[in-house]
Amino acid sequence: MKQNPTDPTNVPAGDRRPVLVTLATPRPTSLAGTFRAAARVLAANGLHHGDYFPDPFNQRMTTPLTERPMSIVAAIRCATTGSPRRYDSLSEAAIKTLAGRLEVLGEPPWSEEPRWLENHVDCWNDFPGRTTESAVAVLYAAADASEQVKAATPIPVVTLAEAVSLMGALPMPTAGELAEQRHLLDPLDHVLEHLADEPHPFPGACEACGDTAAQWCPDCAACRQGCHGGHDDNDCTHANAPWPVTR
Repeated sequence: MKQNPTDPTNVPAGDRRPVLVTLATPRPTSLAGTFRAAARVLAANGLHHGDYFPDPFNQRMTTPLTERPMSIVAAIRCATTGSPRRYDSLSEAAIKTLAGRLEVLGEPPWSEEPRWLENHVDCWNDFPGRTTESAVAVLYAAADASEQVKAATPIPVVTLAEAVSLMGALPMPTAGELAEQRHLLDPLDHVLEHLADEPHPFPGACEACGDTAAQWCPDCAACRQGCHGGHDDNDCTHANAPWPVTR
């Protein structure tokens, strides 16, 4: 088959040329995967003592950070984030788990704070004579242990009857609570209930007392104005008036 010389992977003579394709390495999603990925980073780059990696300010080295020797903490963070300088919740959980498995001079971590857990792992990392092989072995052992713990953790099965017994008997709601729940479920019912309590005058009737115009007293200014302000400044003689009759 004849190749088009203008194709991206072809040279002018029509021959094929190789194209470098870089595939992203999948990031771990579990503690076991994190420990194994960190172990592979250390096996490839080597273990570094005294800092996350050599020449942290790039004053002498031009090698990418991901290809330099690293401490265990840096390798764990590099495995989960792609950089020994960044961290996420998985890397910090792995550091906490690993710190609980390590002892420095026979002592476990003395604090559960993240910075002290990291410091504990660093102290184990920087102990004189610590080798890359021993660090890799510790990480693989931590991966196996985390999988065993996960497999040994049973998933509780609770029946409906057991759940009800654990919750206990629920108190019966009062009549007021039931009415309030009914209003919450059906707001229109709440509106209609309030409308039923309000007077509904006939067309043209007084908005305050409900009497029609034929029942208004001819000399009551308040009634001629629809009872507006009648209870404040004017006396009303209507029997249905909502304010006291004073004459």
